[in-house]
Amino acid sequence: MASTASAQHDRSLIPVIYGGAAAVAALVAVMLAALSAEAVQQWLGIPDPGAITTYGLPALTAIADGAGMVSVGALLLSAFLVPPQKDGILDVDGYRGLRTASVAATVWAVASYALVPLTLSEVSGHRVGEIVSAPNFVTLAVEVSASDAWLKTGVIALIIAGISRMVVRWGWTPVLFAGALAGFLPQAIAGHSSAGGAHDIATNSLIIHLFAAAVWVGGLIAVLMLAFHRSEHLPLALRRFSALAGFAIAAMAVSGVLNALVRITPGQLLTTDYGRLVFVKIVILAVLGFVGLQQRQRAIPQIGAGPGQFIRYAMVEVALFALVVGVAVGLGRTPPPAATTRPTVMEVQLGYNLDGPPTFARLLFDWRFDLIYGSLAIVLAVVYALGVRRLVKRGDAWPVGRTAAWLVGCAFLLIGSSSGIGKYAPAMFSVHMESHMILSMLVPIFLVLGAPVTLALRALPPAGRNNPPGPREWLLAAVHSPVSRFLTHPAIAAAIFVVGFYGFYLGGIFGAVVDSHFAHLVMTAHFLLSGYLFYWVAIGVDPHPRPTSSLAKLAMVFGVLPFHAFFAVIMMNQDTPMGGWYYKGLGLPWVDDLMADQSLGSSIAWAAAEVPLVVVMLALLIQWARTDQREARRIDRAADRDNDAELEAYNAMLRELAQKDREPRR
Repeated sequence: MASTASAQHDRSLIPVIYGGAAAVAALVAVMLAALSAEAVQQWLGIPDPGAITTYGLPALTAIADGAGMVSVGALLLSAFLVPPQKDGILDVDGYRGLRTASVAATVWAVASYALVPLTLSEVSGHRVGEIVSAPNFVTLAVEVSASDAWLKTGVIALIIAGISRMVVRWGWTPVLFAGALAGFLPQAIAGHSSAGGAHDIATNSLIIHLFAAAVWVGGLIAVLMLAFHRSEHLPLALRRFSALAGFAIAAMAVSGVLNALVRITPGQLLTTDYGRLVFVKIVILAVLGFVGLQQRQRAIPQIGAGPGQFIRYAMVEVALFALVVGVAVGLGRTPPPAATTRPTVMEVQLGYNLDGPPTFARLLFDWRFDLIYGSLAIVLAVVYALGVRRLVKRGDAWPVGRTAAWLVGCAFLLIGSSSGIGKYAPAMFSVHMESHMILSMLVPIFLVLGAPVTLALRALPPAGRNNPPGPREWLLAAVHSPVSRFLTHPAIAAAIFVVGFYGFYLGGIFGAVVDSHFAHLVMTAHFLLSGYLFYWVAIGVDPHPRPTSSLAKLAMVFGVLPFHAFFAVIMMNQDTPMGGWYYKGLGLPWVDDLMADQSLGSSIAWAAAEVPLVVVMLALLIQWARTDQREARRIDRAADRDNDAELEAYNAMLRELAQKDREPRR
């Protein structure tokens, strides 16, 4: 009875802790905003927008960010930290996570929409009432990037809130988790990091930083909720979250340092307001890391004796996280130190300067590391190598050719995103097309030939009967899901692959978003995923829910190639350059004819299609030869088992037919 009363008391503390953490974050943000309000107004060159905007904007920003993190963490809990029931329906803990995510996402959406007029008030210097009553309020909200970002965040949060209320099956939770993470993208793209020099590095690092923070903070709050409810799944959730939190902390640390170095030098860390806030944030995060380490060493091993010690450590962490959120909001509203030199047009548009025309040496050696896709290439190579190492250590063989193919694919991904090709791609259409061909044609082929799904299924240990499903079971569920079955239909996979580049380039999308760094990130993701899907069906050795015959695979490949050639010819015959307004604005002295550069890019697209055709045909021939060898071995084994009974029966039939032919006809 006492234990039940204690559990009920702990559960009653959950809203108090959530509300207290939100209040601390909002208070810290307001205090820092008050200190920097005058500097912000001078930086923007606008009059005082009033107390409601000055203090309401940072407070609501802290609440919105905190609610978003709670939503991410609750969905992380439902998707990966606690198991569903055997029939795929969420159990009590998973369902509670969904409901928590829905409430948090609703708060996130309301705060985001409320921030739209406050943001417009700040950037214009007008009072909130004047902004809301303005006849062009909606138009301004969409045209101003900062307010438009909050609109988009509100839409995403509202969708998450609505769907989380309607579903009860586990299969939806990974999708909702990814969607909640995407809710942080608009702010990352529209913040300080999106402007000025090195904005490519700043934006990419901020995306990684926000994602890692949301997983770390939100996951901790979700696990704390489990502890308050005395869940039987708490030990499992703690083990899984502890492993995930280690990667999140590392990602936060590295991305945070890189983001800060874009705006300040080490010497400005203690001599400027912006630098001092960065220093305070670093100190709090270091303390958080120490507390988390102590929790992992002391509280988690003792979790079997009760969650009390873990709850105490976790509450300290939540309080520190509230401080971090408040400082981060204040940091986002504090003007960074003024640049000592005026950025060039190239720096404003690209984030960096180009030293000259794209010679062979520059394309090969003049690198600019892409924090997202360059890091992805390294992570994929390391994870694959660890999987192979696990197989080898237990005495299992893994084909060297598959390992080589995967590493070649990772190398091409690194080259296409981070070498001189990736550096010059945003500035010249011809080099952009080189990058496109590498990322959509070469990288997916070699990654598919690496058979990562087969490796994962062999390397990951099965959960075992009556045990909670783990990564191996999640992978199997994804491979055999209805979505996977739909996407792996040969016609669908081919259509996605073909329609993508027609829509991007000939549908006007590329010309409209050519100046957007985020659009380039999305395009790269589409090239990689659509290419991987197509070649997974066409030449993949990994299992998928729609086994495809060799003839169908060959038809897919030869059916798609003409569309690629037509696409290149159409681009060659265009009269106006795609994205010409953007390329003209860059004013590259070595690109004086945009149509000639586009024609060169079209020629590259046409010629590059021959390379993957050779690789694909070679892969198909090898697969067919191995299929014939396996069939021959199967027949030989069958013959050894039954003394070649099938062949003897066939020969007997032939002898009988021959005997009938020799008999005289009557």
